Amino acid sequence: MNEYVIVMDKQYIGYPLYKSKGCIMIEPYAYLSNSKIFRKLRSIIYKYNKEWTIGLNKKLIGISKTYILYDSISPVVANYIRKNNPDARIIVYYINPEKYSYKFKEYEKSDAEIWTFDESDSMKLNNRWNPLIYFGTKTAVENEKKEYDVVFVGADKGRYSQLIDIKKELNNRGISTKFYIMPSSDFPLFNKRKYSKRISYEENINLILESKVLLDIMQVNQTGYTMRIPESMVNHIKLITNNMKISEYDFYTPNNIFIIGKDSYDSLFDFVNTPWDHSKDEYIKDLEFEYWIRKFKL
Repeated sequence: MNEYVIVMDKQYIGYPLYKSKGCIMIEPYAYLSNSKIFRKLRSIIYKYNKEWTIGLNKKLIGISKTYILYDSISPVVANYIRKNNPDARIIVYYINPEKYSYKFKEYEKSDAEIWTFDESDSMKLNNRWNPLIYFGTKTAVENEKKEYDVVFVGADKGRYSQLIDIKKELNNRGISTKFYIMPSSDFPLFNKRKYSKRISYEENINLILESKVLLDIMQVNQTGYTMRIPESMVNHIKLITNNMKISEYDFYTPNNIFIIGKDSYDSLFDFVNTPWDHSKDEYIKDLEFEYWIRKFKL
């Protein structure tokens, strides 16, 4: 029996990384995991029938001592694992604030151990906090010529107007930008905003590696840092963020991280065009897979 397995659809971010690290991966559903229509249908069924098990992967039974799930996996899957593996440890890891995902209490029936990237949410969970890590399998080449000055890749999540304002501010200062603002929903039928088409996480990483600086804009009431932080730090790509708490982390230096609301926009052009400061590189290892998996004390 395996010490742990990670329960995840193949299309989710992190899958290639975990696979490359030798993790045992198992999909939660037996079929049609990649279909948007069936994902939506499953979510509707699970909302009204928590006992529905048709279509769940029977390979989830008896394969491991510990099961690690993302918060994108329905509590129905956690219940199914618990029912068929009564002695297993089930970890549900939130890569989203609770307000944008399943509520913690929805996993109570499965007796799952809830962990989160969000420091505020972790206060409800006896401090079970584990920060986000770099999910890419490729890293940037130092001193390679970059295609863009500042790149943003992410879903709207209520940030659209703020992102457009920042883009204009950057462009007015002679800083080139590439913004991929994608819809928050799979079906943005009644939203007239000009969204970018959805891209894969691999395409996301390729864009990141072609940039000098990443833009990170937190969601309202979010306290944990986003994936932009490990994506930038691990790749020695600078960061512009509105996360005021980032200055409290060991890897912080104002030479690599520009804080909106604290630092002056007048210094942005020089910030974008000066080299990476290596003085805090020793702390970046905490943003990688090995640190993340150790935090669960497996």
